[in-house]
Amino acid sequence: AAAAFGISTSHTGDDWGLRLASSCPTTTSHAICSTVAAAATSVLPHLLWLERNDGPSQQWRNELFSVIIAAIQRMCKSQDRDTRALAYEALMILHSALNSVTAVSCRVEQIAIDSICECALSLSASCAYPLNYFDNLYENNDEDLEIERNDVRDVCRSVCSLDSGNYGSDESKSPSVMILNRIVSACHSAVTGTDPAVLPSEAVVHALSSLAKPLNKLGNKCLEQPDEEGCTILFKALDSFGFVFQILNSLIERLPHSKTLPLSRLVLIGFASLAPLLSSVANMALRSTTETERRLIEIFEKTLYAGIQQAILATAQIPELVAESTLELTRYDIKGAMRGPGGEDHVGCIALIRMSSESDVLRSSVFKVCGESILQDLTNLHHALKRIEVERGVGVDYGKGVTPLSRRLLIRVVSRLGMQQGGGTVLHTLLEEPLREIVAQKSTPTTVEKLF
Repeated sequence: AAAAFGISTSHTGDDWGLRLASSCPTTTSHAICSTVAAAATSVLPHLLWLERNDGPSQQWRNELFSVIIAAIQRMCKSQDRDTRALAYEALMILHSALNSVTAVSCRVEQIAIDSICECALSLSASCAYPLNYFDNLYENNDEDLEIERNDVRDVCRSVCSLDSGNYGSDESKSPSVMILNRIVSACHSAVTGTDPAVLPSEAVVHALSSLAKPLNKLGNKCLEQPDEEGCTILFKALDSFGFVFQILNSLIERLPHSKTLPLSRLVLIGFASLAPLLSSVANMALRSTTETERRLIEIFEKTLYAGIQQAILATAQIPELVAESTLELTRYDIKGAMRGPGGEDHVGCIALIRMSSESDVLRSSVFKVCGESILQDLTNLHHALKRIEVERGVGVDYGKGVTPLSRRLLIRVVSRLGMQQGGGTVLHTLLEEPLREIVAQKSTPTTVEKLF
């Protein structure tokens, strides 16, 4: 590998072979990038092993590692989608090798962490929706773009994975925790640095929302064992979501759906996915806490309130389907679908059902931050959506409002919250109204009954 990349094992300074070919735009091709990616998947893990287990570090090994990882970084920034895709496997394999130890101990490992973070952020930026992508919400989604976005989410999630249970030690964190911290911090800086009168970058929120699974794992760990750095990571993540919610809540009625739908859809999907983390923080508030944990609990309550408000506003303001769904013909539906990619429920309703079904303590937190009036607010929303449904007519489930299936999710939300907080009156009203409607319809004879 060193020879192929033009690196001498006895001295440095050679500049030929793949090192030159992969760094020069005029010679970089898909074949060259494929070769670099193949070398990365096999050579980088072995070089890590050598640095950890084969005595003193050798300059040629460090140089080879740096050259290959630099080529992977350039591939992640490529304008060509297929070239970027070649880097996915290399990044995930490198992370797996990196995370096989409990703590970072050599320079090559730090180079790997820095590079993985940069690659993940570059990939997220590269698959952002084009500037005018949502101008026509009636068009079908670009399936190649949606597939790439899903793949990038998998990469970001994988390089921060805590599934192995490797959180490091009190003295030094594991590579996964370090990568998670770096990516969350970068997203937090980008989001909170946004002008409150402007919507935050969708690409940044896309990267942040992909980290729900490792953030949920970290939240459970922090609940079981206090962890100052872990709580700081969670604080930045929840603060970022809360900031996006606040901006959306203030602008959702003033901006067209083409501007608010993509960001609202994305952040609500992330919010729903973070229900286990929110439940962990809610449980944390029930025990004695440190100063860092109290700051985390405070931002959790602010974000929970803003997130529920956004879920209600988005459900009321943004149609589930701007036009008739094309899911029977396409994989990712029309651009104007307020659903998860290829999904069938309004994401606002999904977020509300997750907040109401995750745990008893999270339901209690919902009442704490929103007050008991949340039951009436949700009931009023259900009534408004029911009226819109009647106005649309039989068999029409697009244009405004939500589908009957999504509307019924709100009944489940009110039922679950009401059963916990003495919402008998509200639940009785919800049950009584459709019964009265059925009785009224039965009392009015149909045309057939008039004839016979």
